[in-house]
Amino acid sequence: MKVRLARVAAVVGVAAVVAVVVAVAASPSASATKTIPLNLSLDKVTVSATVTVGTTTIENGQLVVNGTVSGSATVLGISATIPSQSVTLTANATCQGGTGTLTLTTSSLTANLSTGQTLTLAPATVTVSATCGTTATLTLTAAPVTATLSDGTSIATSECSVTVSSPAGTTLGSNICQVQQLICKLADAIASGSPTQAISLLSRTLSKVQATTLG
Repeated sequence: MKVRLARVAAVVGVAAVVAVVVAVAASPSASATKTIPLNLSLDKVTVSATVTVGTTTIENGQLVVNGTVSGSATVLGISATIPSQSVTLTANATCQGGTGTLTLTTSSLTANLSTGQTLTLAPATVTVSATCGTTATLTLTAAPVTATLSDGTSIATSECSVTVSSPAGTTLGSNICQVQQLICKLADAIASGSPTQAISLLSRTLSKVQATTLG
């Protein structure tokens, strides 16, 4: 059970990053600088950084959030600094046969380790899949990520995945069905080219995912 909860936290942690980005980007105050936390926790790499949101658009069938990021990281117990750099977060949603699938991706990040080496963290991807039927099923998966040091050393994280199922008539099942419905609405909003609506739906979807898995 402890391992399962840890995996849920790891997956939702990445998703929460984008959820916060979306909520901030949708704020009506256009003049204020929007900053949000970017916290990733994988089995060998952790990131604690801040994203300054720039623009949100729909490109090639995806919701795209562009900004800058800086902060700190830890790799196999070694501390690192993340210098200010550009970052892109993307969201893609599909809806087919009673299943809604949401894929979230961050662009690569670089960090300067205390040992003097440079680290490049490959893009991170999280997938949320929700199926609503007699039994409702929610699956969250954080794909493996590779971190490469300037001396050529490669560090690979493991895939984190968890599946939760419950009869649709239960509270948990109902919440999973709501996730599926929101993802399908998000897919429609992205397809129609409406970034404002897509941003709002992405925020609601990820909030519901977090409430369902951790609430």
